[in-house]
Amino acid sequence: MTLEIYVCSNFKLDYRAAVKEENLRDIVVKPFPCLCINHRGLDEARRILAEEPAEGVERRVLCSSGCMMLRCAPEKHDDWFRTESHCYNHLINDQLFNYIVEQGGYIVTSGWLKHWRERIADYGFDQETARRFFGEFCRELVFLETQSDPESGERLAELSAFLGLPTKTMRVGLENLRIYLRSIVYEWQLGHRRDELAATISDTRRQMAEYSAALTLIGQMATYSYRRQIVGKLKEVFEIIFGARRVTFSDAESAVDLPDADVQGLLADNAPEYLVDPEKGRMLLRVQHGDFFHGILVAEDFLFPGYMRNYASFAVSIVRVGALGLANSRQYELLERSRDEASYLAGHDALTGLYNRHFFNETLRSGPMPADVMVFAFDVDRLKDANDTYGHQIGDELIVLSGRVLTGAFRQTDLVARVGGDEFIVLMQKGDPDLAEQLLERVRTGLRAANAQLADKPYRLSLSMGYAQAWIDGNEWKE
Repeated sequence: MTLEIYVCSNFKLDYRAAVKEENLRDIVVKPFPCLCINHRGLDEARRILAEEPAEGVERRVLCSSGCMMLRCAPEKHDDWFRTESHCYNHLINDQLFNYIVEQGGYIVTSGWLKHWRERIADYGFDQETARRFFGEFCRELVFLETQSDPESGERLAELSAFLGLPTKTMRVGLENLRIYLRSIVYEWQLGHRRDELAATISDTRRQMAEYSAALTLIGQMATYSYRRQIVGKLKEVFEIIFGARRVTFSDAESAVDLPDADVQGLLADNAPEYLVDPEKGRMLLRVQHGDFFHGILVAEDFLFPGYMRNYASFAVSIVRVGALGLANSRQYELLERSRDEASYLAGHDALTGLYNRHFFNETLRSGPMPADVMVFAFDVDRLKDANDTYGHQIGDELIVLSGRVLTGAFRQTDLVARVGGDEFIVLMQKGDPDLAEQLLERVRTGLRAANAQLADKPYRLSLSMGYAQAWIDGNEWKE
């Protein structure tokens, strides 16, 4: 007996690779044309389904519940079809699929990517119309990498440049597909050897349930932006799915200092991705994405230590996803830090660290001022002479000293800003003339202290200063 499986041409490479890995000699994978957008393949699809299988051959057609292939089904052969909620069900679960779509991702598979130029042409697009079409509903291309292919990166870069969209690669492997395919094969064989395979199907379904639960947790992991969240979810996967009662993670720096021979063995450049020690009841895995090493995950005290070696392959796949998430979180944290630095620089003077004219003007535009607001103005005296005589480095020193004197004299709640080369402004929300005179005296005291530090220098710091107070509630700042 032979089982003939028809799949969308976008996935035929993955299915054939899974069949080969599983050594399923009685399975033949055949493609049907992709009918997602261009329906010119409907006649070909009808022709395929109109041909009855040869004697000794059974047929299955795998597609999504919304696939146009269902419209081509002969009424008497509804039993040929096995439908899922979406086209990528054999690679990722519903939660991860929905997350990618909600984030504006357009999913690309190996088969589609290999012939992307033909696919774009089938859609009837040139570059301009393709960019407009894809740009209307997606923000990035998400490549589900199932197998290592040196040419995939180049093809993905070409597609990204063609569509003008960024890309993201998610290493999903073939494990979920192999399980999915195995369940189909077992169900087919069950019709011929029900008693023999009943136990195997039960075990496979249990594995699928475990993998589904794990993929749900991995889908949650993909939504996290911070390192501690991702590490916590990795630990949760090993505790819930694999039954490890003790899970620890050591980052790259702390792992080097651990007095653990197994950990040190995984730190070498040519070390394997994981180490399983059934006698000690522990599994160690390198958490690494590309050339960046994040650390070592150690799972111990398994509920079912006899299954540890069976867990290893799937555990490695999960850790790879976690490593990708950690790499993304690292980029996210760097971006957040850069954004904070950019925000700081936009509102602060680079020389003194005080607020700058931009921030001062934004404050003025925030609304009318109350009657008790006071404004102080300061000018550095003879700054041009200092620049001309001693050089701009000395002029900068006097400007920085002026900023220190002013911040030392005024309160933390007062806004001190450098609004010009030698000009400073201080805004005080509540004040009166007596307080203003006290503050100016503090400025003079600060100047005396600063000049005492300049006793051996041929120049001194001097400030012209004054203040004004709003006299009518609601006055404009410019007045």
